[in-house]
Amino acid sequence: MNAVKKYFLERHNQSPKVRDLEGERHTLNYEDTEQIGVLFLTRNEKMFRFINRFYEKIKADGKSFDALTFDYDIRQSPYIFPYSFFKVQDISLFGKIKSSVVEEFINKEFDYLYCVTVEPDIDMFDQILARSKAKCRVGNYREDKSDLYEMMIRLNGDEDIDKLIAQMLKRTQAIRYN
Repeated sequence: MNAVKKYFLERHNQSPKVRDLEGERHTLNYEDTEQIGVLFLTRNEKMFRFINRFYEKIKADGKSFDALTFDYDIRQSPYIFPYSFFKVQDISLFGKIKSSVVEEFINKEFDYLYCVTVEPDIDMFDQILARSKAKCRVGNYREDKSDLYEMMIRLNGDEDIDKLIAQMLKRTQAIRYN
């Protein structure tokens, strides 16, 4: 992504219009959930396997699984599940994501929306997280992005996406309300 587009994407993500969080946010009993959304970004083969195992665990729990990624030109899908994607061409010069696929994903009322990436630079997901109608958003700890999540997982420097996924599931599955 070029520097100008990246600058405007960051600025657009900070606008009050994007940050105006709609809907009631709260955690739920994992066992009562039905719809799981997953934003994911991986760039190497090892990580692909972890995402596929995450899908298998969610499906084994009887949940629906809807996934969206940012496509860095993956020629052949390494995933065992259907997913949607958007590309750099879907981001306007002024930082607005213009994609019907993204809008549809944002408007789904997920019980949990997991943001599965350990990439430090995921500005393209901030807009989606901020505007999402998900009840509970879960992701990797990012000090400057605490308003985008109801639950954040802090990893040690050497931990990867497999550890993030394991902790996300462990923590959300442990939530129990009477």
